[in-house]
Amino acid sequence: MEIRIDSRQVRKLLAKGLSTLGDMTPAMRNIAQMMRSTVDKNFEAEGRDERGRTHIWKELASSTQGRRAKYKGEAKKAHPILEFTGRLKQSINIAWGKDWAQVYTGVKYGVYHQTGTKKMPARPFMVMPKSDLRDIENYFQNWLEKEMKP
Repeated sequence: MEIRIDSRQVRKLLAKGLSTLGDMTPAMRNIAQMMRSTVDKNFEAEGRDERGRTHIWKELASSTQGRRAKYKGEAKKAHPILEFTGRLKQSINIAWGKDWAQVYTGVKYGVYHQTGTKKMPARPFMVMPKSDLRDIENYFQNWLEKEMKP
């Protein structure tokens, strides 16, 4: 008894997979955009944690609120937090390549807001809630399944 398997289709699928996985630029571009959207949501919610809870950033100090009000000529409006000039939020950029995606800020003081200092509490804006991470994982899985169809 002899069993023969024609592996041409399997080899064709493997070759396509290697080609697809060698350059995932289209998927990485979309993932970078999804990551940017996550950071935008973090600003809108004035902070989200990994579980997706919102409004977690510590309120501004009353001295900071007073400076803001004086500078802007308005009542002591402390919101939106981290958007006094809008420079930090506007500096959020994305980049991607064949097998990577990233979201970043070029504003040097961004790290101090992300991690905090001795005098300033952390207000992390580069946080990826699990629900957003699952959305990215689902997108990538669907993209792979679509790309790998014979």
